[in-house]
Amino acid sequence: MNIINNNTTNNTVNTNNRKNTTSMKTMTTRTKLRTLTLAAAAGLMALASSPVAEAVQYHSHTTFASGLDFHINDGDHHYYAGIQVGDFSKPGVISITNNTIVELIGGSLNIGSACAGFMRVDVSSQLIAPSNEINVRAGDALGLLWIDGGYVNANYFNLDDQNSPGESGHLYITNGGILEVYSSVNLGQQALVSIDLDGLAASGTPSIIIHGDLFINSPGALLEVESGQIYAPGTEFNIMEVFGSGGVDPYLFGPSFVAPVTGQEFLASGDGTNIILTAQAIPEPSTYALIGGVGAVALALLARRRRRG
Repeated sequence: MNIINNNTTNNTVNTNNRKNTTSMKTMTTRTKLRTLTLAAAAGLMALASSPVAEAVQYHSHTTFASGLDFHINDGDHHYYAGIQVGDFSKPGVISITNNTIVELIGGSLNIGSACAGFMRVDVSSQLIAPSNEINVRAGDALGLLWIDGGYVNANYFNLDDQNSPGESGHLYITNGGILEVYSSVNLGQQALVSIDLDGLAASGTPSIIIHGDLFINSPGALLEVESGQIYAPGTEFNIMEVFGSGGVDPYLFGPSFVAPVTGQEFLASGDGTNIILTAQAIPEPSTYALIGGVGAVALALLARRRRRG
């Protein structure tokens, strides 16, 4: 009986062990399946959330001079072996928009020739020429590069390199756009740089970053600032950084600037590397009235003195 009972017990134990083993195997299989399912789901989610690589297009040297606005807006990465905007007979207009990248891999980008050239780079797009040159006003007609929130870089950047009277080379930076130059920037006689302080305040990044040197070839180069709002006195805007050996004179473009819309004045300062503009208080209307009253009294006294004389 003991033997039978032992066998029965052993059989029961073995049966239970087999059940436990089967159960453990089932749990292990389910765990593996769940892990694989979660991993697969994570992979699919990552794949779905990853950006789709843009298509690549190659172009030979291209001239845009139809007189119409030509849009490069397909979201692709375009490589050009040189670009001419505007030629000897017609103006050229290009807009780079919709997450599109235009890159120079040869030659140079020339905006403006005998006829005007205009190029705009919007907030989602890039114009890059890390080993090449960008010339704005490469001829006698107006050349305009508008960095409207986009990013532009170049090895060399020349603004009005003709140094001749007539139309200007104009760099217009709005909505936090950035121009980054690796070697040097040359500003000619009719060069005009306009910077939107509202966009600069939002981005916090200098509008112009020069890793090499800044050259002013003529004292005629101008800087303008724009702003649609009034800033607290003491608010600072770092509009330009120059890391070259020559640095930058903070008063290069003048000691102060006034935003036309608001009338607020910004004083220039710097540390040899930066040009910083600091917002000034706007006089109260009563102050203007006082100034006007004093002026009127002074004019009356002057007139009286002349009559006596």
